[in-house]
Amino acid sequence: MSLDRQEASAVVCRWLAEDALFLDTETTGLHASAEIVELSLIDSRGQPLLDTLIRPERPIPPALTRIHGIDNALVADAPRWPEIHEPLLELLKGRQVVIYNAEFDLRMLAQAASQHRLPWPEVVRRAGALSRLENDTIAHCAMLEYARFHGEWDPRRRQWKWQGLSKACQQQGIAVVGAHRALADCRMTLGVVRVMAESVE
Repeated sequence: MSLDRQEASAVVCRWLAEDALFLDTETTGLHASAEIVELSLIDSRGQPLLDTLIRPERPIPPALTRIHGIDNALVADAPRWPEIHEPLLELLKGRQVVIYNAEFDLRMLAQAASQHRLPWPEVVRRAGALSRLENDTIAHCAMLEYARFHGEWDPRRRQWKWQGLSKACQQQGIAVVGAHRALADCRMTLGVVRVMAESVE
C-alpha cells in the first residue's frame, strides 16, 4: 500500500473514531443564485439526524429535476431554509462533518444563509481536505481523501484525480442506490469511508 493510501486510510479512521457526521445537499444548480432543495445529515452509523426537502424561493429548473428527481410539486409543502437553519447549525456546531466535495456544499450552505440574510459560520482555515469554520465545526472532504486513496494521478492538474461519488462506489464494490438524493449520497459516502478505513494496514 502506498504512503498516500495509508495516510488517507488513517485520516478516515479518525473520522469514524470521532463519530463524524456526514452531510449532503441537492440544489437547483451550481451558480451563485442556486438554492438548496434537499439536505441530509447522518451519524457515522448511518442514522439520519436531519433529512428534509427544502422549498426554494424560485422554481426548480427541469434540467436539475432530471438529475435528482426533485420537482416543484415534491417541495410544495416542504419547509423553507429559515425553518431548518438554526436546527442545522446546532447539529453541526463543534462537530466533525464529512462531505463528498466539501467545497461545493460549504459554499451552498453559506449561500443559502446569505439568501435569507441569516448568519453562517465563515471558513477560517482551509488546508487540503480540511476546513475549519468559525463555530468550531471541522468539515472534511471525502472526495479529496478518496482521490488520494484511489491513487490515480492527474498530470494536467498535478494532483490526485477526483472521482465522482457513484464512480468511487463502483470502484469499491458499493451498490449505487438512489444517487443524487441527499440521504442516499450521505450513506454512499459513509460506505466509501468505511472501505477506506478497513484498508488500514
